[in-house]
Amino acid sequence: MTGKNHIGFTLSSKGSRTFQAVDPSNGQLLEPFFYSANAEEINTAVDLAVNACSSFSKLSVFRRAEFLKEIGVEISIDSQLILARYVCESGLSELRGQTELRRTIFQLNSYAEALLTGEVLALSIDIADDHIVPPRPDIRKMNIAVGPVVVFGASNFPLAYSTPGGDTASAFAAGCPVIVKAHPLHPGTSELIATCIKRAAIKTDMPEGVFSHLLDSGFEVGQQLVLHSGIKAVGFTGSYNGGMALAELARKRKEPIPVFAEMGSVNPLIILPSALSLMDDVTTKIAHAVTNDAGQFCTKPGIVFLDSSQKMDAVAHELIRKIKITESKTMLGANFLSAFNRGIGAVSKLLESQAPHTEETITYGSATPAAFEIGQDRFMRDERFYQELFGPYTLIVRYKDLNGLHACLNRLRGQLTASVFGSEEELRSQTELLSLLQENAGRVIVNGVPTGVSVCPSMHHGGPYPATTDVRFSAVGADAITRFLRPVCFQNYPQELLPEFLRDANVHNLYRRLNGVLCKDHVVHKKD
Repeated sequence: MTGKNHIGFTLSSKGSRTFQAVDPSNGQLLEPFFYSANAEEINTAVDLAVNACSSFSKLSVFRRAEFLKEIGVEISIDSQLILARYVCESGLSELRGQTELRRTIFQLNSYAEALLTGEVLALSIDIADDHIVPPRPDIRKMNIAVGPVVVFGASNFPLAYSTPGGDTASAFAAGCPVIVKAHPLHPGTSELIATCIKRAAIKTDMPEGVFSHLLDSGFEVGQQLVLHSGIKAVGFTGSYNGGMALAELARKRKEPIPVFAEMGSVNPLIILPSALSLMDDVTTKIAHAVTNDAGQFCTKPGIVFLDSSQKMDAVAHELIRKIKITESKTMLGANFLSAFNRGIGAVSKLLESQAPHTEETITYGSATPAAFEIGQDRFMRDERFYQELFGPYTLIVRYKDLNGLHACLNRLRGQLTASVFGSEEELRSQTELLSLLQENAGRVIVNGVPTGVSVCPSMHHGGPYPATTDVRFSAVGADAITRFLRPVCFQNYPQELLPEFLRDANVHNLYRRLNGVLCKDHVVHKKD
């Protein structure tokens, strides 16, 4: 680690401001000092990205796939060094780091494989036809890169949602140069990964500027990047306030740009009466989902709904017990731990009938898991119960009947996930409930917990506002690539001027929609 910014293939430390990473378990400062990027470095990084875009975006999907796979190879080579720093900076376990590292490499490879089918390019050809009314000219269409993308590293996933994560990988797959604004909680982990990406870019002969990595302990660098006219899109995973601040900056530009922000969710989970026979297993799964890695997941179930019948009293008691006896885990940083303790204290004060929670004064260390129980009427009266609280906490809401459950769910805004436990027989009678969950969440889970987001083509990791800024897109899976693509139509183009993948001969055997039919055929022109 150098503590310097990666501006293309060059290390740079021209800024006057420095900061250090902190071990969240004890507050100890970690070496080295990191240099915040200054305005000159920011402008140089963006200029390099703009220049690189003209060549990188035109590279074949095979070359881009080679680049993505090589990043995974380079990360594997340095994995032990990366994991050692990961543990120090995040407070997360080495086992969690190993899992996240494997996921990151799998994600890079899966996006590379998605490129090789040609599907994300959305290749479409409608050949000229003078016999229809009105006559149709030769029309061909494909997706191309939107341009340079800024990616903000996430606090809770130093690998899978940060420097080498889904936003970066999908932007590269789309043909977009990437500038990463590293998260200040894990700048060392981020720089080690940046070195791997730079090596991969050089080995696969990518243009300089295809990747840059900028450091800052605050918001200034990120703001300047979003406002720079050379940037064409933003990827962000984090808080609602952070995502909306970036979206507002991007909206006020002379040329507004899209901000694809994942901003959190309370991820409601419902236990129907028919799940009682499996309740020990169900409560164990939910308690783990709430407390695993100190509950620092965007898909953590933050509200659990149970009916108010006496037979569910034992379920509520057991779930609370399992959550509270879970071992405390280190949170990512002092600000997260402080916010969690303040949040738990606020909920305790709202629920006067329950034992008060003393707000912790420590700034580093572990978060004590917590859970509270509340009735439907109290829940409906105060929107403060609907808010996400990042950390090992959930709120159990006891609803009176199905109408009450629907009313409670309608108070919640857009969610990443919604989950329901119940028998198939009961679920078949709950079509209205399932429809409501589908309207309000991007992923609906039956008899499972929402934590653990599989990387596959059918995964959708997104949801209605305020879970994300754009309900149409996923941050996980091959569809995530489409966020950084835009369609271009070519009408009556001579063959030699067309992009290679839209020419008559399908020499790379990619999927194309030919006169409305998905196939790998060559274009054959009918003779009059």
